[in-house]
Amino acid sequence: MLQTTTSNSSLYTAIFLIIIVLIVTRRAGNASTTRKFSLRQIFLRPVVYVAIASVASIGLPTYEMASIILLALAGAYAAISLSIGIEISYIGGKLHYKRSRSIVIFWGIAIVLRYLLAVYLPMYAIALISTNLLLGATTGLLVGEAIKIYILYKKLKAKDTKLT
Repeated sequence: MLQTTTSNSSLYTAIFLIIIVLIVTRRAGNASTTRKFSLRQIFLRPVVYVAIASVASIGLPTYEMASIILLALAGAYAAISLSIGIEISYIGGKLHYKRSRSIVIFWGIAIVLRYLLAVYLPMYAIALISTNLLLGATTGLLVGEAIKIYILYKKLKAKDTKLT
């Protein structure tokens, strides 16, 4: 768990949180806009979110890590099953997609809350464990959303090849 004893580590944590808030704010703003389809972009963002969540989970007990992984898998399954706010279509002859803004915002709230609790209230273990689990679930939602976009892309491509 993150615990700070010096002002330097508090400064680094504050800088990290500001960067995360800026990233999430930018991503949430872009999520609701239609973007040109790119497999690299679809999977690169969830990889970054997984990396950030993994760094936040360093040093956690094994049982907590296992719970986080299970919730991430459940979140991915839920996103694949529900596909809330996901759209994929042709615009001007080019393939475009749209992600869900709420999932990115929810993930951002989870990561910021997790770090704030770890730094300023580390003695509240149950709250910290809960936010770790929430972070795992929302990270799974982001990964599942990328997988769902890919599935929709494959279905649309299969449909297009049948028509030609």
